[in-house]
Amino acid sequence: MKRTPIQKFYFDISKRYEVVNTCITMGLDKPWRRKAAKTASSLGGKMWLDMCCGTGDMSADLNQHIGQDTRLVMADFSQEMMDIANSKPGLEDKDKTLADAFNLPFKDNSFDLVTISFATRNLNLGQSGLVKAFSEFNRVLKPNGKLVNIETSQPKSKFVKSMFHLYVGTIIKPIGYVFTGDKTSYTFLASSITNFLDPESFNEVLTRSGFSDTAFEPLLFGAISIHTANSQ
Repeated sequence: MKRTPIQKFYFDISKRYEVVNTCITMGLDKPWRRKAAKTASSLGGKMWLDMCCGTGDMSADLNQHIGQDTRLVMADFSQEMMDIANSKPGLEDKDKTLADAFNLPFKDNSFDLVTISFATRNLNLGQSGLVKAFSEFNRVLKPNGKLVNIETSQPKSKFVKSMFHLYVGTIIKPIGYVFTGDKTSYTFLASSITNFLDPESFNEVLTRSGFSDTAFEPLLFGAISIHTANSQ
């Protein structure tokens, strides 16, 4: 099977993905994701979709809050990542779908909740690309369904932003290379972080994608943001 560059990236690093994330974020990705999962689960609904689920960290956190009559569906474009997710306790029996974020294999109005964690940067083909993907998420959500997105962001403070970008530029590539031997892919990853949208601009993307009541909660001085929105 021919893979796109981003699919090849995740195929190559799938077995080391979690340990690299932990090293890069000094373990903070875990409590950030748990916070996003708690926010998402509090919004209710019986049909949940964890989009770009990867190795299942967000799905596992969501599963801690799931009710007996709630169904969690996991979707990603990397079978290798989902195979790892399938080995995690509590996720073995969850529905898993190989899916393209720009053309989801789900009917309109299928879900009450869509979550996506630290994967939106990979959809960043310019704002038009993001609008296309998030319009798909809006399509599969029921009216007044909920979206929760946690992603890196751009701090408002120029000093904090410069320190954040310095850290990304000097740490991510060496750590990625040590664990994977792949410097090129982590150069891409570092670039995707420093070039991603500020929270206000991302809210504009959500609005253009058909969402309303957009809001965000900054974490780590604005280097991370949890965005929430309602479908229409």
